[in-house]
Amino acid sequence: MSPGRRSPNGNTLTTVYYHGFDSDYQELRWTQATDAHQLDRELVLCFEDRDPLFVSWDSQPVQYAIGFGNKSFFQGEYVRMDVSGWKVWSELFGQEVTLTFIAEENQILEISSLAGAVYLSAYEANRSQWWMDTIYVSNFVPERTVGD
Repeated sequence: MSPGRRSPNGNTLTTVYYHGFDSDYQELRWTQATDAHQLDRELVLCFEDRDPLFVSWDSQPVQYAIGFGNKSFFQGEYVRMDVSGWKVWSELFGQEVTLTFIAEENQILEISSLAGAVYLSAYEANRSQWWMDTIYVSNFVPERTVGD
């Protein structure tokens, strides 16, 4: 999907879950009040009037991309973390949200409403490096400045 193309539209966001390992939860629980953090597995967006949407790092259309679909990207056990009350997601709950890829090759996915936005990227902005199996979650558009 090219930058600017939107899919799916007009969904009222009700809950966000992170699926991860127990060690992920131990680390992530300290980031509840921050406006950015990393996630090593996937997240699930739950909506009022449609099926959940699973979002994770992906290798399509390029090795370091964000992908989404109607089923989990992973097999096996995981810890389910309800992150609905976390700062990074706070402006989107109860709002109609739109998902838009805003970078080449699906590398940044914007989830936005009239109240705010969350950005999911396939790279970690603090280090400006690509990470093959990490989603960087933030309230600001991440920039890749090293090695462009």
